[in-house]
This record gives sequence, C-alpha cells and structure tokens, in this order.
Amino acid sequence: MAEVQANLDKYQATMKRLEYKISKYEETLKTGVLRWDDCEE
Repeated sequence: MAEVQANLDKYQATMKRLEYKISKYEETLKTGVLRWDDCEE
C-alpha cells in the first residue's frame, strides 16, 4: 500500500507542475509575455 501511495504522490506532483506550465502558456497567449515564476508546491 505504501508503494501505491508513493506513486500517487509522484503522479499528483507531476500533475501540479503540468497544470502550472499550462497556466503560464495560456497567460502567455493572452499577454504575449512569458513569465516563469516559481511553482508553489
């Protein structure tokens, strides 16, 4: 069970990073300016 939880945690962290990158891409499309702030984890 611990292995499943560890995999789930990794998956969720990856999803959070992807969501952050997608939001920055969408913001760039609207503003024309790419800004990479630190991703809050």
